[in-house]
Amino acid sequence: MNEMEMEAPVGSIEAKDPFAVAPPGHSLTEDNSKWAWGKPPQIVDPEQALEGAIASLQRPKVRDEMFKLLYTGVSIEVMLKVMCYRLSTMVSLCLTLVCLLDHL
Repeated sequence: MNEMEMEAPVGSIEAKDPFAVAPPGHSLTEDNSKWAWGKPPQIVDPEQALEGAIASLQRPKVRDEMFKLLYTGVSIEVMLKVMCYRLSTMVSLCLTLVCLLDHL
């Protein structure tokens, strides 16, 4: 059997079609409002974002849930990462909290 006649194994690099990808600039032609980066932040003032985050942490239900997580062994770092992920539009707040944790 000739090498040219052999098919590449499924899943191998040789079997990948180089043209089976989106063309360059494809993401610029679609509506990206369904993604987080396609929506402007609702709160742009870092002070306002920090105040809102602190206020939400002071609610009894949220505070109790956080204490439960700490009691079960979830680290503060993991809780902060989740909070930053959920509040991804408040990047400055996340950076501030990470800096504060580094200095503790």
